[in-house]
Amino acid sequence: MTAHTKAGWLFCLLSGILAPASASGSNWEKELDLKQLKVANISSQTESLIQYIKSHTLTPDRRKQIQSLIQRLGDDSWEVRVKASEQLLKIGRLTLPFLNVALQSKDREVMRRARKITKKMHQAPHRETMVAVVRTLARRQERRALPDLIACYASIRDEQEKLTFQHALMTLGLEQGKPHAVIVDHVHHEDPRVRAVCALVLGRAKPLPRKELELLLQDQDAQARFCAARSLIRAQDRSAIPVMIDLLSEMCPQCCWQVEDVLFQVAFSTKAPSSLQQFDSASRQKAVESWKSWWDKNLASLDLAKSSFDRLLRGYTLYCEYDGGSN
Repeated sequence: MTAHTKAGWLFCLLSGILAPASASGSNWEKELDLKQLKVANISSQTESLIQYIKSHTLTPDRRKQIQSLIQRLGDDSWEVRVKASEQLLKIGRLTLPFLNVALQSKDREVMRRARKITKKMHQAPHRETMVAVVRTLARRQERRALPDLIACYASIRDEQEKLTFQHALMTLGLEQGKPHAVIVDHVHHEDPRVRAVCALVLGRAKPLPRKELELLLQDQDAQARFCAARSLIRAQDRSAIPVMIDLLSEMCPQCCWQVEDVLFQVAFSTKAPSSLQQFDSASRQKAVESWKSWWDKNLASLDLAKSSFDRLLRGYTLYCEYDGGSN
C-alpha cells in the first residue's frame, strides 16, 4: 500500500466509496451504543439524542459565547476565571479550536487555563458518546434529525465522528432511493463541507439527481466537485471527466490517489498516463496535462459502459502481525 493511499484514507467516505450503514445495524453495535449513552447519562429517547446534537453545534451565538468565555480566562477576578473555565468545559469540544488559539496567548493565565481545559476535554469520552448518538438516530431512521445532523456536521473536527455522520446522512438522506428534501436544500449551503457531504448522498440516489450534481460540479470547493464528478462518471456522464482531470491539481495532495483511481477505471482499456510519484504542484500540473492529452485522443471512442467502478480502491491500510513462531 502506497503512502498516499494511507494518508488519504480518512477522506475515503467523502469520495462516495463506502456504502451507507444499514438501517438496522448489528445487535452488538446497538447494545454498545445504548451502554455508552447510559455511561454518559444521556437518555436514549429520540428527543434527548437530537438535543445532544444541537448542543454540540457551533451557532453564531455560541461562537460569541465561547470567545467571550476565553477572554474571561484572563480576568482579574479569580471567581470569573473559574466560572469561565467551568462553562467552557460544560460546552465541550466545540471550544477546542478556540482553546487552541488561546494556547498561544501572551497572557500566561489564559494559556495555563486553556491547556488545563484542553487536557480535560481530551480525557472525556466525547467521541464514543457522539458516535453512539448519531448511530442510534440512523438506526431508528429518524429523518427529522437530518437538519440538526447537517448543522452539527459542519462543526465536527474529529475524523471518526465525521465518518459516522457521513454514514448516518447517507442512511437518512435517501428515502426509497430518492434524496430527502433537506439534502437537496443544503446543496446551496455556505459551508463547503456540507455541500460535499450532500454531493456524497446525492450520488447514491436513484434516479440520479443530475440537476443538483451538475450544479455541484461547478462548486468552488474541490471535495464537493469530486463527489459530484465521481457520481456523474459512474452514471456514464462524460462531461464530468474534464472536471475530474482538473482536480488532480486542485485536490489536497493526500487525496490525489482517489482522483487517479477514478481516472484509471475510466481509462481501463486504453493506454493511460503514469501514476503520480511526486505530489508537488509542478508534478500534479504535468499529470493534468498528460490526462488532458489522453482525453483528447480517446474522447470519441471511450465507452464508459465498460468501466467497472465497483473495484475502486477503498483507501484501507492493511496491517499484518507476524509472531515469529514455527508451524
